[in-house]
Amino acid sequence: MSVYKTTPDRPTSYRHKVKKVLASGCALLPKDKLKLHNLKAKVLMYHRVIDPEEIPWYTEPGMYTRPETFEMQVDFLSKNYNILSLDQLVKKIISQGSASAEDIAITFDDGWLDNFTIAAPILKKYKAPAAIFLATDFIGENNLFWSDKIALAIQHCREDLFELFENHGIFTPRRAKHSLTVLTKDNFNFEKSFLALKTVSPETRSAIVEEISNSLPKQERQFMNWSEVNELALQNISFGSHTSSHCYATEMSGPKFLEDLSASFSLLKEKLNPNLPLEIFCY
Repeated sequence: MSVYKTTPDRPTSYRHKVKKVLASGCALLPKDKLKLHNLKAKVLMYHRVIDPEEIPWYTEPGMYTRPETFEMQVDFLSKNYNILSLDQLVKKIISQGSASAEDIAITFDDGWLDNFTIAAPILKKYKAPAAIFLATDFIGENNLFWSDKIALAIQHCREDLFELFENHGIFTPRRAKHSLTVLTKDNFNFEKSFLALKTVSPETRSAIVEEISNSLPKQERQFMNWSEVNELALQNISFGSHTSSHCYATEMSGPKFLEDLSASFSLLKEKLNPNLPLEIFCY
């Protein structure tokens, strides 16, 4: 089974330009010209379906697909592929030992509100099933992921955020594959701050995000609520767990991670009743 991550419309590097071609081009090229067609079952993974201009902070490349691009893709897939629910695809692989190159599934991560307002009507138009994996702590809450809070802080209180970085001794990303340019007020941007925060302990990151949160402007709800989730469950859309807290599994002990995942799955069973969540974990 192959997994493809959809891509943004504003690439920032050669890699992102290549991704953009894959994301938008599949709606335009004949099927026999696609490398996708030469592989076995495909799983497409989306995050947001929204114009980036509608998001009030810088959004990471790979986190959104424009609505018109998404509709082109679903239209293309509905005419050229056998769109299955993720459950159907898994059952087919288990029962038959494999799946056809014509089989494809559509999935989303996180549970963004635009999955309900924009993506779902497009899926319904083309009678396409999908699966959405929810970060359950954020469903029905007016909260943001820490990365989005940092992006918002870069726009609204950049100097305060830089001062927090200095106070906590964060000056450079430590991962070898990234630039080791020292963070300064002149080069301090979202990408550098995001990479730097990924290298520090969860406790340090949480402390910085908590301190800066009080300075951020209030935002409209960005995630679905449970009523919207259950409405989509009636539309051939299934739901699974993307953890409770949207955590990094590699930063947690095994028992702590299982606790987070179990809480998410238990809440899904409670809120989706009488439907059941997918027994598939997306990470």
